[in-house]
Amino acid sequence: MKNVFKSAVAPALLGASLILGGCSIDPYTGEQKTSNTAKGAGIGAVTGAILGAAVSSDKDREKGAWQGAVAGAAVGGGYGYYMDQQEARLRQRLESTGVRVQRIGDTIRLIMPGNITFDVNQTNIKPNFTNVLSSVAEVVREFDKTVLDVKGYTDSTGSFEHNQNLSE
Repeated sequence: MKNVFKSAVAPALLGASLILGGCSIDPYTGEQKTSNTAKGAGIGAVTGAILGAAVSSDKDREKGAWQGAVAGAAVGGGYGYYMDQQEARLRQRLESTGVRVQRIGDTIRLIMPGNITFDVNQTNIKPNFTNVLSSVAEVVREFDKTVLDVKGYTDSTGSFEHNQNLSE
């Protein structure tokens, strides 16, 4: 096992440099962050290097590590790029709508405040919110590999039972 890690060191360092080299300023928050494309490529390169070295014969471990690093970087970078593009498109489409786009790792959350979605004590969406939902639907159609998890909450103005009925 020691030889596996020894063979994977140089390709793994390549992966780490991809992550560190992908730092930039987030145009939406002004904070410095690493692009998910770079993170995905770096993590993929490190993982691929270790796996490539592990499945190769003793004489080909270094070659296997390099091949694994390249393949892992391509797959990981592609996934990170997909997520970065989807996030950017959602931010673009939902700008000035009141919907907040929040990115946490591989999860993109759309925070839709009650003042733009439903009136108090009502189950029908507000007429202006239809355009927001249409924008989200367009992005979801474009990025069709996305898994959606929709959650909603009532406000706290009614009883628990009444709010549960509204939710249902």
